[in-house]
Amino acid sequence: MFFSSGTPFVTRGGNHVRLQDLGDFNDGFGNVLFEGVTWAPVNGYSATGTMELVAGHVYVAEIATGPGTVHFAKFGVDSIGSGVVNIIWAYQLIANLPELSAPSGDRGQESDGPRLISL
Repeated sequence: MFFSSGTPFVTRGGNHVRLQDLGDFNDGFGNVLFEGVTWAPVNGYSATGTMELVAGHVYVAEIATGPGTVHFAKFGVDSIGSGVVNIIWAYQLIANLPELSAPSGDRGQESDGPRLISL
């Protein structure tokens, strides 16, 4: 992540990563509806690997971890301040599974849920 003229951007960490902005998932009160994104798309990823970060938007990352193996992640921009971006994120541990939501009824350990971090 970097800032250019005060605007935050995200860039992929290498050619093995593809990024996509899935758009605004905001509840109208400034809260990110993170669980609104439940599956990673097949197509539509950024050709450049760099995109502007927008508050309320949810992004998906496709990460190639080996030949024929990918993992998926998502992150939502909770807020943007002077030199800081707060995000919430989740990572799919199962290879090649594009599902990005917690299993129904499975609360697991509360600490395993998405977390808010600042970059």
